[in-house]
Amino acid sequence: MFSKKKKTSKPSIIPVRPSPPADEEIIRDISIAPDDDVVFTTVLKDEDEFHDAEASELWDSDLEFEDALEETEENIQRRFEKICRFVEINKTLLKEQENMKDSCLRLKESCDEINRNTTELENKLKEGKESAELSVET
Repeated sequence: MFSKKKKTSKPSIIPVRPSPPADEEIIRDISIAPDDDVVFTTVLKDEDEFHDAEASELWDSDLEFEDALEETEENIQRRFEKICRFVEINKTLLKEQENMKDSCLRLKESCDEINRNTTELENKLKEGKESAELSVET
């Protein structure tokens, strides 16, 4: 019915890592991202927020990012609060996942116990019927 498969050892091929996106692709992604997109929420408003000289040079050299990422303090705060809520919800979900695993385990153990008790009761019932039949026959 089932045919044997030929055992051929083929080396597993790991896919080639894709090349990083070009600057234009990054700018396009940032510009079309919705306001509530948590991936593109890290926004720096002006040079004064940079404490590192190298970062400041990078910021000066790429003015297109400044236009694409211009945000108000209110939007930055709102996004920060969303991220904090997301992180808190994620922590809660992870805890609940553990609780569900524990509950599932306890439920399986209870089910096993119920099955054992049911089998034990069925055996006692059979023994009771057999002894009742024997006492009626004698």
